[in-house]
Amino acid sequence: MTAQNKRAGNNLQNGFTLIEAMVALSVMMMFFAAVAGILQIVLNMVGESRVRMVAAALAQQKMEEVRNLSFNDVGVVGGIPPGTLPQEEMVNVNGQDFTVKIGVVYMDDPFDGLAPVDPISTDYKRVRVAVTWGGAFPSNSPLTMITDVVPPGLETGVGGGVLWINVINASGNPVDGANVFIHNDSVIPVVDLEVVSDSKGRVVLPGAPDCLTCYHIRAEKSGYSSDRTYSITEVTNPLLPDATIIEGEVTQLTLAIDKVSSLAVMTTGSRTNNYPPFAGVQFVLRGNRVIGTDAMDQPVYRYKQSITSGPGGLITINNLEWDTYQIYMPTGSSVDMAGSKPISPFSLLPGQNQSLWLVTAAATSHSLLMIVKDDQQNLVENATVSLIDNLGTPSAGITGPSSKGDFGQMWFSGLKQLTYTVTATKSGFLQATASASVNGDVLEILQLQPSP
Repeated sequence: MTAQNKRAGNNLQNGFTLIEAMVALSVMMMFFAAVAGILQIVLNMVGESRVRMVAAALAQQKMEEVRNLSFNDVGVVGGIPPGTLPQEEMVNVNGQDFTVKIGVVYMDDPFDGLAPVDPISTDYKRVRVAVTWGGAFPSNSPLTMITDVVPPGLETGVGGGVLWINVINASGNPVDGANVFIHNDSVIPVVDLEVVSDSKGRVVLPGAPDCLTCYHIRAEKSGYSSDRTYSITEVTNPLLPDATIIEGEVTQLTLAIDKVSSLAVMTTGSRTNNYPPFAGVQFVLRGNRVIGTDAMDQPVYRYKQSITSGPGGLITINNLEWDTYQIYMPTGSSVDMAGSKPISPFSLLPGQNQSLWLVTAAATSHSLLMIVKDDQQNLVENATVSLIDNLGTPSAGITGPSSKGDFGQMWFSGLKQLTYTVTATKSGFLQATASASVNGDVLEILQLQPSP
């Protein structure tokens, strides 16, 4: 073999050796990465197990403290029943912080009947201890222990009534895991309690001290709206007043919460100016739900806010509850509403991200916003709308296209305080005629019927 051939063979062998080394190195790296991953999982499991063991010991310690109390003292400070145990406390064990929550409620055993048939609904107490923690190995769920504590005799006979709270959503279905806050400073000891609704959306508290319109109750949940009772100092005639407890009776009330929604509003100029973005527009957004009436018997709305659009005419309103909302311009505004998409009022469903296009134009003393719909309540674009006043002066325009903020709408400005004859026409529909009395800013709906 020549020297040149030998050199080529050596180069080939060296090349294979380098490739084999790279493959071997890659395999080793994959192996060590897998080992490291498994080791990390094992370390996490060991760490979590150790912390959970400490949490279990802490919960057991709290249970022993409960068992060493007299039956009358088994309760939380500010709770129903009242007692000496804290509702929540922080405990540090070997540098690890633990949050301990204790809940105590009376239980009405169905064995001897339930309230109000059973005159004594405070049969025994149920104690729940829940421990959570953070740190390097945080708890994914509380470590929970539950025990029942029975009275020395057959029943306690502590008196009071039963406070029964139902938490539901917009569809009327129960909401479990809702935080229910109960406050009553007219009794001794003061009630200041937080409880969680069960799988049926209920909070049932036998043994509540009796008093008149004294229990202020609020329900909320992360990502949900809230609902509460109202005192007569807040609303003269509340629809859901603070709860009253009567001795030996059941007081039921229902609070409704659901996922919050958002509304992205865009304010622009009118069609005449090709809908330019318009920042700084002030408008009023008001829901239809009321919480009661004031001293003049006028409705007090649950949501009513004055809002101003931001740069580019845009603003997003968050944390809105489900409702039917109405949008309008405040008194003295320099602009009128020349259309909106969707038209006002509009519905906002739970957990919905809705968009609203608000078209504005320079305000006049008297204006008419005509909305044209078909027999299926759908908006009609490019319909011709004509006005004739009682002096025979005509005015006409066309409803906006479906892609714009005044879809199916035509705005007439600079009108007089008169009664107008309104006519709407479009190919494929019968002509529709109505009268509109204009005084200030007026909105009217005209319906077109299909041609036979």
